[in-house]
Amino acid sequence: MKINFLNLIELPKDIQMQCRNWRNSPNVTQYFIIKYIDEQVHINWLKSLKENAPKNIAFTIKADEDFIGMTYLKNIDYDLKTAEIGIYIHKIDMINKGIGSKALNFIINFSKNKFNDLTIQCFDENIKAVYLYQKIGFQFIEKVNDKISKYRLQLN
Repeated sequence: MKINFLNLIELPKDIQMQCRNWRNSPNVTQYFIIKYIDEQVHINWLKSLKENAPKNIAFTIKADEDFIGMTYLKNIDYDLKTAEIGIYIHKIDMINKGIGSKALNFIINFSKNKFNDLTIQCFDENIKAVYLYQKIGFQFIEKVNDKISKYRLQLN
């Protein structure tokens, strides 16, 4: 299986719009605080990807010919050189195949020489994700609330 990461803003409009459905799928929303993204919020987010110094940068994850998820940076602060990572795989049959690890390594490598610190938030019950983050080198920094923790990876 060949895994590719494609910049979302370089893809056709129908794919850009379709990724909202991926994000709103029940197997993805269970890992997000915001459970539903409406069309206007999604359109605004897509516009934000095209700004000069975007606060968000997004890549689709493609396995062979199938779009299976996204990895992205959000809350980018160019002055502090920080960003928060997001990742999801919406295709259930592609989970637990090492793709999340490849996506995480891709976005970390993309971020090198651009940012000093990356953070990621995760539900504590998502044990596989927490294990992956810690294995790659993310360190716990704080509890966001009673269900979510925040982790940081220092790049420089």
